[in-house]
Amino acid sequence: DSNYSDMQPSFRKQNFGMTLNTPLGIDTGLVSSYQQQHSKIPLQHLDNSDDQLRKQEVFFSKLEHYFANNLNVSLTALYTPTSGDYFSRDFKESDYTLKSRNYSLSGKVDKQFSHCQLNVTLAYSRQKITREAPTDRFLWSPTTATIDWESGRTGGSGDLKTGQEQFNLKSAVSFNPFNWKQTSHEFKLGGEATHSRQYYRRPETSFYYYSARTTGPVTCLPNDTACIENEQYLTRRTQYSKADTDANITDFAAFIQDSIVWKQLEIVPGVRVSYDDFSKNTNVAPRLATSLDVFGDRTTTLFAGLNRYYSGTLLTHALYEDIEIINQVRADNNSDWEDAASRPISFRYETGNLKTPYSDELTLGIIQKVLGGELKLQYIKKKNKDEFARSRISDPARVQPDTYLINNLGRSEYESYLLSWQRSWTDHFLEINATWQETTTSHDNYTDTLDADDTEETVWYNGEELQYYEIPRDDFNRPTIANLIYTCTLPHGITFTNTTKYRGGYWRLWNTRERRPSETNPDQSPDPYVYKKVKNNSSTTFDWRFSCRIPGHFKQDLVLSLDLFNVFDHKEKVGYQTGNYGYDYELGRQLWAGLTLDF
Repeated sequence: DSNYSDMQPSFRKQNFGMTLNTPLGIDTGLVSSYQQQHSKIPLQHLDNSDDQLRKQEVFFSKLEHYFANNLNVSLTALYTPTSGDYFSRDFKESDYTLKSRNYSLSGKVDKQFSHCQLNVTLAYSRQKITREAPTDRFLWSPTTATIDWESGRTGGSGDLKTGQEQFNLKSAVSFNPFNWKQTSHEFKLGGEATHSRQYYRRPETSFYYYSARTTGPVTCLPNDTACIENEQYLTRRTQYSKADTDANITDFAAFIQDSIVWKQLEIVPGVRVSYDDFSKNTNVAPRLATSLDVFGDRTTTLFAGLNRYYSGTLLTHALYEDIEIINQVRADNNSDWEDAASRPISFRYETGNLKTPYSDELTLGIIQKVLGGELKLQYIKKKNKDEFARSRISDPARVQPDTYLINNLGRSEYESYLLSWQRSWTDHFLEINATWQETTTSHDNYTDTLDADDTEETVWYNGEELQYYEIPRDDFNRPTIANLIYTCTLPHGITFTNTTKYRGGYWRLWNTRERRPSETNPDQSPDPYVYKKVKNNSSTTFDWRFSCRIPGHFKQDLVLSLDLFNVFDHKEKVGYQTGNYGYDYELGRQLWAGLTLDF
């Protein structure tokens, strides 16, 4: 057994569902569906094997009605509950439960007028996530009698509730095409307004105790949970304070575009303007897409695009301003806890005056009819600017808490080349595609979890002591991916699909399990891990799918399916597990059988 869920070769997964398409009249229809997926994953947990459980359900319903005057109204509802039972890998008594509830309800109106078509959508969505876990964590020394497991770790990170709800109103008008001189035009304009609220609830203060002392007489004070009588006590702790905070944001956007056709050339210029009441930024995003049918017969088509996209609202970051994390220390087991002088006293996030992050995207390509199929070559270049990063302002006198400021100093770039060719015959389809891609970044904006479980621990990488999120990742790419997809229709109504996947080698982080004493915090216990960069091997796998439709009586069809993943059970080493646990391998052969009844 593995101790990582994504590396466990033995697991059980079940899924099933049903869909009902119910006519309620000539102009009214109701579609309802239910899906459930359940998995059971045995994992190593300390010296035993325990099961982690996952369950997800999807309830979907859509009611649609067509009126006589070119009016179409639909109502859609979706409910997705998920739950899972977990445990922390090296922690005893660390069982915790995660639950998520996602709701959405939307209504849409489509109206065809004589000169245009109007679309209006009103939607509401809500997400609730809860964690039920032991309140405190402890990192004991495993050298005393009571602590009889190797890691010495026990407990959890405390209960937590987070969530978000959103109201959205969106409208668009598409005008009928009209001619002006030698050009044809088709205008489209629209707008939307969204109000979002996000919340964070930690019902009680949680502590992470560490830095054990086993020397000298140990006499525990009453109710001291960080002390074991006559054995050891813990001298440092990180306090995750009780919190109840909300953040709200309302944003507005409007757009207009025109599809202009002149001979074989089509040009689609447009612009989108957005504003939100939190950052109070007005953002103007120009858009431009072009295509040229070179010979007028679709044998050769050139296309290009130059677009700007704004993203990255501050809604989540706003929650950090009221979340407090305090590091404390005590001299011995009879002393009071005091704020640490050698570590940041607390973490506070202040947003200040910020620009909205944006991405400028360039797309170039050609589509060519060749060998009875379609050849496509595409190049994409993205430059992401004003991305959110953070800097820390410290008070040398330790009078004020350290402050983390969100800034716009982040930059990143993405570049990719895509080459594909596909062709369809009467009973056959073939596609070959390959992608090379690379991402570089000036920072690592790996978003910390709201409970910031690991802010008290540093790591060593390339001879430097860093926070984990500070490790440079600009060369951790998976540059080359290729696929071959072939589908054919066999006798007796059987359809066969082969998917051959090639994944090129890539670099990733590896925890060597070696430890080295901390220089920034000599009291840190245990010592920080040493990380290094390792190369993962390339791999090639074959996936097959068979499906067969069996007609029945009264318009009932039975569909049988069989999926084989990694058909040849290719054992390809793709990386290294932590420490001396061996290697990571491609997931072995999987077999999935399915049955669907259509009626």
